[in-house]
Amino acid sequence: MGAGLTMEPSMIEVSTGQAKYEHQHRAIVWRVPRLPKDGQGAYTTQLFVCRLELTSYDQIPAEFDRYIYVEFTMPATTVSHTTVRSVSVTNPNPPEKYVKYLARHAYRIELEHVTATSECDYVAATSGGGSTSGNGSDAASH
Repeated sequence: MGAGLTMEPSMIEVSTGQAKYEHQHRAIVWRVPRLPKDGQGAYTTQLFVCRLELTSYDQIPAEFDRYIYVEFTMPATTVSHTTVRSVSVTNPNPPEKYVKYLARHAYRIELEHVTATSECDYVAATSGGGSTSGNGSDAASH
């Protein structure tokens, strides 16, 4: 039998996709190429965890941002299930006609900041949940 290895938790952990700090956005960006479909875990919770270990020399801000903002697009879909049946253009040189379906979503999520001194404190603090508010909108370009 092999020896049991305990893996040290990473600074950033995600349940799907990849997350990393991107300087041009001055933020951690979580990229999820494709969410699971119905029957493949579509209604499961996706998790993003960021652990920061601060030393006694690090300055902790007096307050943090209260919300994070999540934006994503879903190509070839619409939230309202709207279908464009025809496109009319009056032009001497008629352009090529096409419709591109795209659903855009934006959410504002309230954060709860937790200061934990041990893993037990972290687990106890993260067993709760935050609140979300958001909207979805359709865009069809032609």
